[in-house]
Amino acid sequence: KRNKSGSTSVQIIDKSSGRYIVHQTVGSSSDQQEIDRLIKKGKRIIESNGGQTSIPFQRSQELDFIDTFLNSLDTMSLVGPELLLGHIFNDIGFK
Repeated sequence: KRNKSGSTSVQIIDKSSGRYIVHQTVGSSSDQQEIDRLIKKGKRIIESNGGQTSIPFQRSQELDFIDTFLNSLDTMSLVGPELLLGHIFNDIGFK
């Protein structure tokens, strides 16, 4: 979070109960490299304490997911209103 002084604080926050609870302040700095280091340190703390797991989305994994999704579209068929409602219309005498 941004402080009034212009520095950035890195905090570990829990919102599982619907409100924000600060569990730990990892540190603060005005230097971007130091902020990046604090963020990495905070993520390590969360992972070591069994907190939220992060899902790694690297470019190759994203592309693999997209390929899998697009390939699955070939096996799907579009169910339009005529297919879905056709039997109902026939049963009640509209056809």
